[in-house]
Amino acid sequence: MPTLLVLGPYTFRFRSVDCLEREHVHVTGARGSAKVWLGRVQLARSRGYDPHQLSRIAEIVVAHEAEWLEAWKKRCRDR
Repeated sequence: MPTLLVLGPYTFRFRSVDCLEREHVHVTGARGSAKVWLGRVQLARSRGYDPHQLSRIAEIVVAHEAEWLEAWKKRCRDR
């Protein structure tokens, strides 16, 4: 699972097996996990995060979305 970013307690990753799904990132850390859709940033699911943490996660995803979409396309194209 390639790591895209570690920022504070959060680690953002892709999973190569997810290439058949819509573009998204997985977030772990701070006793929680989440899946966030890219393209139109939207929470797919989460466990263990409070609203403040989810807001912070969304801010981080928005800030890196263009870069991560390019990385997704490159990684999934190479599969």
